[in-house]
Amino acid sequence: MQDSLVVLNCLEKSSANKVLQRVYRQLFNLNFYGTKGQEIVAALKKESYRQLPTAQLNELKAVVQKILSVVFAAKFAETGIYKELKGQCLPASLVEKPEEILVKRIADGRWWQLYNFLRPWRMYLPQEKLLIWDENFYRWLPDDGTIYKIDLAGFTWQLGKITLQSSFKTTLLKPYLRYGKPLHRSGLLNLPEKVIIATYKAEESRFRQILSVLTEPKKEAEMLYLLRQSLLKTLACKYRTSTRDIEERFELF
Repeated sequence: MQDSLVVLNCLEKSSANKVLQRVYRQLFNLNFYGTKGQEIVAALKKESYRQLPTAQLNELKAVVQKILSVVFAAKFAETGIYKELKGQCLPASLVEKPEEILVKRIADGRWWQLYNFLRPWRMYLPQEKLLIWDENFYRWLPDDGTIYKIDLAGFTWQLGKITLQSSFKTTLLKPYLRYGKPLHRSGLLNLPEKVIIATYKAEESRFRQILSVLTEPKKEAEMLYLLRQSLLKTLACKYRTSTRDIEERFELF
């Protein structure tokens, strides 16, 4: 019978390359448990674990947590989750039910029946740039550790991917486009050039903040290009010259 650490190491390596099967059988390894291990394993083999005492169920749940931790790089915590995840630079999403994306990684019905029986869980799965906590989105800046709450309006979260809603993108770009092409902003023409540039720079910073939330920000990077072209056209209109002249006169980008 393999040592429990060997089993966990094998599961960790295998999960990266293929769908895992017969994971439930790994729980039969006595090395995972203490003195009552034989009773736990006997109940698992008969699938009568529902009758186990609370102490043994807690011991079994701890073993299931270990396996989930190595397969999904999951974290389990009741308190101090912000501190723990920030310290590891590991934003995460809270998962309480085995979503489709999880079930596809472990193809073992008996495993998921046990998982559901042992609920509730506080399992956190790694996700890019985000922490989902009680259905709210947060992100932090690693430089100063500041945590910002993100307005969910305009974003779509599906199977671990965050995308920008097309209607929200249209609203963001509306002041800078006409018929899909960059537009000068007539309301800024009477302002000093420094104020115009600062206004656009502030909006570019906002756009970058929005893009940083997305799973694949490069797909929406055109937003920055359109914004910059609008700035060039605004300055060109102000000075009654070409955008090429503005590019040569100002080092904007």
